[in-house]
Amino acid sequence: MIASTTTESHFRSALALITREEPVNGPLSQALQSVGIRVCHHPVLVTAPPPSWKAFDAAWHQRQQVDWVGFTSQRAVRGFSQRLATLGGNLAELSHCKIACIGPSTAEAWVALGGQPPLVPEVFHAEALGAAILQTGIASDHCCWLPQALQAREVLGVLLREAGIKVLETPTYQILPAPSAASRAWRDTLEQGVDWITFASPSAVEHWFNRLPLSEWLQLTQRPRIACIGPSTAAAVHQLSLLVDVTATSHNFAGLADAIVRFPKDQNTPVS
Repeated sequence: MIASTTTESHFRSALALITREEPVNGPLSQALQSVGIRVCHHPVLVTAPPPSWKAFDAAWHQRQQVDWVGFTSQRAVRGFSQRLATLGGNLAELSHCKIACIGPSTAEAWVALGGQPPLVPEVFHAEALGAAILQTGIASDHCCWLPQALQAREVLGVLLREAGIKVLETPTYQILPAPSAASRAWRDTLEQGVDWITFASPSAVEHWFNRLPLSEWLQLTQRPRIACIGPSTAAAVHQLSLLVDVTATSHNFAGLADAIVRFPKDQNTPVS
């Protein structure tokens, strides 16, 4: 999505990439618009159900052996809820489990379903979530269920397994590239001039630069500044030897919008 703003009498614009379908007035759009940013959508990723629910269904059938359930995204919570409804299950059947969520937005999605307030780490990424679970004193023979994206990072499962925890990793959704026509649209927009591009996930970074090779990005007459929602997303940009201009302190959509607004006024012009 593209955005422009006249905040505190200076102009900015932002191109924000979404890792899932979002309505015109979705949560990322609302966060940007709340600080005066005008938004135009250009998603590079869409979400879909996983290729198979076999692993999820098997985990649900052995739920009595599960001690923890960990969620790393709002979308994972929604996919979990939708499949649970299909199976005729309910959250009360997990009352014996402890719940952990990667950040406040994911926790809010869980509580909205009727779940109890979960454990949330102080820093909102997978490494911190794993550390927070381990710090509770979880026993080495316990089982942790991770409903997540098909292409989820492996770090959380690795951390738990290294501590002797049994881990069930089951997809509740998959991330797919948007149709190629979408990439043509945002290429045209880039050529018209954009001040900011925001990345909300490492997957968005990967798919963006798969569609727009780094050599073409570097040839742009006006390259947008880069804003990232959190450290894992910023790391994906750094792996390409590119500079991240701002990383949100609060790793959510509101924090991303705030990071752009707080960027120094005298540095708000596109990189040439």
